[in-house]
Amino acid sequence: MYDGNNVFVGTDYAYTLLDILKPTQRSPFEILILDPPASFHHYTLKIEWSATTTQPLQGLVIVGSGDHPASIENWHYIYGEVRNATGGAAKYIKIVVTGYDALGTVVMVDYGYTSQTTLANGETGPFEVLTLAWNNPTRYELKVQGSPTTTSQSPAIVILSSSTYTSSSSRYIVGEVRNDASSNVGYVKVIVSMYDSNNVFIGTDYGYALMNILTPAQRSPFHVLISDPPANFHHYTLKVEGSITTTQPLQGLIIASSGDRPASIENWYYVYGEVRNDSGGSAKYIQIVATGYDAQGTVIMADYGYTSQAELAAGEIGPFEMLITAWNSPVRYELQVQGSRP
Repeated sequence: MYDGNNVFVGTDYAYTLLDILKPTQRSPFEILILDPPASFHHYTLKIEWSATTTQPLQGLVIVGSGDHPASIENWHYIYGEVRNATGGAAKYIKIVVTGYDALGTVVMVDYGYTSQTTLANGETGPFEVLTLAWNNPTRYELKVQGSPTTTSQSPAIVILSSSTYTSSSSRYIVGEVRNDASSNVGYVKVIVSMYDSNNVFIGTDYGYALMNILTPAQRSPFHVLISDPPANFHHYTLKVEGSITTTQPLQGLIIASSGDRPASIENWYYVYGEVRNDSGGSAKYIQIVATGYDAQGTVIMADYGYTSQAELAAGEIGPFEMLITAWNSPVRYELQVQGSRP
């Protein structure tokens, strides 16, 4: 970087967004200068690289894409789907965006990943990239890269029910999953694909089961917040993935009592109660998870809160109260509790 007198005033660097470039292949780059010199006037660039015999994974294909503005000025969503035609499972699937002005100059660079961590061979998965500096390109290009993996089969986790509602300008999707595997599972991720009335894919998002570890046959609610839902949203589909874990959840945290009452704001509700620590030792980060059902057993509310005390000694009882800001009038609700050792 140089000032107006062509005096050097600073430097920084970055890497191309595509890791491996084949002959004639292009890749965007982006350099973030957090504290630019106040006297900055212009810059020059140099480039260096290393030859490699490593081949990029072939067969990851963008099968559809689109874009829509976000609610914040100069932010933009780019969405689409990737099909894995590599002949094997693929992970860490990265989508790289390059935006050009009318003269072909790059004016926007960003990247994101598929909502699913892994795609099996032949599987299609959604992605959505939120670009924070759209800069109004006249066109953009998408490229995709990933890594091979031998693990593509998620454990047997099923979605029991789900529903959707809106609040203010956001859309929420809530539901419930069950661990049908013979082992504990963790990091249970629920991926939402959104479609318009013509069944055209228009966006994706994801959330996680509110219970961190599910033992065999255990259920957990999930909650997905879509802050900027597409205006032409019509329906959605869900996928779920998770990981087998040998970690055991802390046993012996018991809901000793509970109740509820309406808040002063419409559709807000308080759920309160007490947790008794029968775990045989101290417990901290004690989280209470609420799942609300309609008359058909469909989940219409999912939320969580914590005990007022940060830690409960063995045998101690502690209070909790959670404010649920989308009550949705369930006919019944269930409470679960989880925590950890100090």
